[in-house]
Amino acid sequence: MTDVTESQQHNETDVVMAAEWGLQPPDYAPKARTQLFDIHDTADVMLEKLLQLPSTNGWGIDAICITKVKEYSMKWDDFFIELHREIQNILSLKLGAKNNREFQYQTLRKGNSYLVMFLSPDARPYHQWVNELKIKGFDQYKIAQTVLGLRLKLHFLDNAGKYFEVSHGAYNSEIFLGAVVQKEEPDKRGNYYVDALQSDLFYSPDYGDLTFTLKGICFRAKAEELGVLSDYGRILIKGKKSLQLLEKVDGRKYRKMPYMRFASKAYSGCKNHAENLVQNVLGDILSQADIAFSPRVFCATHSQLDFLTTNIKTLQRPLVIIDNLDNGEEPEAHQRFIHYLKKELDAVDIISPRELIDLDKDVNYLVLNQSKKINGSSISLGEDTFLNSTWQALNEAKAGKKGLLDYYSRLKVDFILDFEKNHQRVFQGCNIEAIEQNKKDPVTLVVKKVLNPVSVAKLEMIRSELWLKEAVLVRKKLTGFSINDGEYILVSIRCSSSGNRRGNDFYGVATPVVFSHGVMNIAEPKMYTDENDFRNNVPGMNINCIDKLRDDNFYLVDTINQVVIKRYNTVRIPRLLGSAERCSLQVAEDNHDKINKFGAADKTCLPYYLTPKPKSHAVSQYQQLFIEKRGNEALLFCTKSNQPNQIMDRATLVYNLVATTFDGKEADVMAQPATELLLRTLTYDTTRYNEVSQTSLLEKISRLMLHN
Repeated sequence: MTDVTESQQHNETDVVMAAEWGLQPPDYAPKARTQLFDIHDTADVMLEKLLQLPSTNGWGIDAICITKVKEYSMKWDDFFIELHREIQNILSLKLGAKNNREFQYQTLRKGNSYLVMFLSPDARPYHQWVNELKIKGFDQYKIAQTVLGLRLKLHFLDNAGKYFEVSHGAYNSEIFLGAVVQKEEPDKRGNYYVDALQSDLFYSPDYGDLTFTLKGICFRAKAEELGVLSDYGRILIKGKKSLQLLEKVDGRKYRKMPYMRFASKAYSGCKNHAENLVQNVLGDILSQADIAFSPRVFCATHSQLDFLTTNIKTLQRPLVIIDNLDNGEEPEAHQRFIHYLKKELDAVDIISPRELIDLDKDVNYLVLNQSKKINGSSISLGEDTFLNSTWQALNEAKAGKKGLLDYYSRLKVDFILDFEKNHQRVFQGCNIEAIEQNKKDPVTLVVKKVLNPVSVAKLEMIRSELWLKEAVLVRKKLTGFSINDGEYILVSIRCSSSGNRRGNDFYGVATPVVFSHGVMNIAEPKMYTDENDFRNNVPGMNINCIDKLRDDNFYLVDTINQVVIKRYNTVRIPRLLGSAERCSLQVAEDNHDKINKFGAADKTCLPYYLTPKPKSHAVSQYQQLFIEKRGNEALLFCTKSNQPNQIMDRATLVYNLVATTFDGKEADVMAQPATELLLRTLTYDTTRYNEVSQTSLLEKISRLMLHN
């Protein structure tokens, strides 16, 4: 094969990087509201103040504590079934329920004692029971978190009571927020679909901060009386038809609630509206209880305008398309689509599916898969079971079910299970939903089936993925970096999220890279399936430096300076909800439930998402990285290339960036050469399809090594 240097006779490099790191104070730095609160009172003081709040509509907070010992021969699952049956019976008696309904409650455990907190119309004064909980040693952070969650529920039920009659059962049922019916009219089967949100609170004992999350839920419903109870609790929808909730449905297929709506679209009914509502209510509750707190804000201290781009995307090896489509279309239409794609991608051949061992190692492969309508994925186990990730497929394969997996998943499983032999193979999947579409002739008005072309953006993504895989896995070098020489290790982790990792539920890949005179040379990667082996052999992965290896984490290890850089997102990392200077809810209320798309700092309701275009950027190019330095750490928020649409489907995450020395000490992350390398390799174009580019090229390379 021709060496890469021979193919670049005209001084073309693989990547284009700015000559210097353009880190600068930002021209745009408004304060943004987040979901985090810093609590300045201690947990016991916060708990006492929350419990002193008056009841709402006669309802207050009560608790019961049950002591129950598990018999040695009894299974834990059976024990908890018996425990919760006992709790349900006690609550039925205390609340005067006529039937033994399923109450929703949170159970805290300490030894053989189990604490249950609930809402009651006849709640005892808290001082009659709270001291017992303290004596028994229950976690006061978790108790305070639970009490605050019950106060939040009381607020929303009190508000719902202004429009509906709220039954007693609703107070100890699961409630959902921000409910909205997707369409005014039912589908052909008479079904309505209702989007809603489920809230969770987290009060951290380590950091003393409070945060919340909202998880999307979707229900199927029929037209009946509004607000009736179902197995999923009670849901109240103001101003809509009476609907009987029937069941939860797969949100990946049915959920349509957007993250944000601007301009002509109503603000209520989107997730951002609910986030701001919950943030406001929590602030009000904390203020009413006279708890010392401060809402956390995000305010950029630095910005970066330059991103890495790729210069060429021409493959050095032949491309072959593997036709794994089975869409039931006419054979003629099938062939027409396959040959159209062959021409678009300059492929040399089309073949039927073959096992990995039978594929030529010197050829690049594009595997066409049939996208499943139920979840948009092509990963399946047999005819009726649909999976969401390669790692689920891997677990099924290790359980002896590899033969039931879809073809592309079998390829990826074989790649992982025999990594040493296969890590230089290049293959890329492409999910196809439909090869034809209906089109009406504007003259005759006759509807005909025509070719459904793959979008330009998706074709570009395919070319980019194949080119990068070939450069990384085969050529093992990339040119064009304007960065100081250095030696690093790229580390990616996949593992079960709990501490109970069974067998080989751990996969870590370490890929050494060396930067020299603008060239990144990539050494042979090493996969580890034992966590202890991984920690003992990969520099910087010891327990002092990285206390817990978490699923899907990426680490950049600077072996010369002996520093590890980690970028991550958790519920404790700020999410940008709106402007700290103005309330989005009030702005919408004053503007007929509308939020206008202002980017200027003194007008915007969603700073950093909406920004003025940097003067140095091309037309319609807005992408920039905003950084807030907080002590030794830094928060990162990367905007989209274009301004958001009037309807935003998803939020953009903020990531935390930390630096730790090999011996476990904090280091100033923004002063590290590895941080400069990581941030300057953020890309415009080597990114996941349809997602904001917040991934460094180095992280992309590391993940390629882990699962192609």
